[in-house]
Amino acid sequence: MPLSPGPSVPMDMPPDLAAAATASDDMIGGELGALIPPPEKPYNPRVMTSLANAIAEVMGAMGVEMTPEPYTGPVAQFGEDEARFLTMIEAAAADYGQPLPVGVAELKGDAELTTLTAALSQLAQDAEFIAFLDDGAEPEPMAEEEVAVDEMEDEMDEEEPMEEEPATKGKPAKGKSGGDDDFFAKRMR
Repeated sequence: MPLSPGPSVPMDMPPDLAAAATASDDMIGGELGALIPPPEKPYNPRVMTSLANAIAEVMGAMGVEMTPEPYTGPVAQFGEDEARFLTMIEAAAADYGQPLPVGVAELKGDAELTTLTAALSQLAQDAEFIAFLDDGAEPEPMAEEEVAVDEMEDEMDEEEPMEEEPATKGKPAKGKSGGDDDFFAKRMR
């Protein structure tokens, strides 16, 4: 795999949870990889190496450090990691308001990869994009609202206590009308 993101799960994660996280990453990567059609002819390894370097630059700006390795031969299909990272970058660029000139599902050959690589390199150097990513990384703390509990307690104290009289088999107690409407009407007074 020429694009190596390192371990995808924290080292202190329990082994069974780490295995589930890795399986989930593999499944998502496989599904995203299926979204990228196979090229009309295999991708040039130099073009793929340039793309991997551009992906690593943008992912570094997103806080994910990875080490791209050069491709040594023609590439017939995107790998799961490349598909996952490209999809993440595509979503971030769209959220930023600068969608990629070539969508992940529109990749057909080296020409589209070259256009995409140039756009990713520009995005990685865009200070406003990096600031946008930093703003999204740390959500602002929510302002705490004070609830007037005393007011609620006062309202509860003002309610009239309910008179409890046993009812007899579907009939209201003597002197009471007994319907739900009467119950609620009495509560509303």
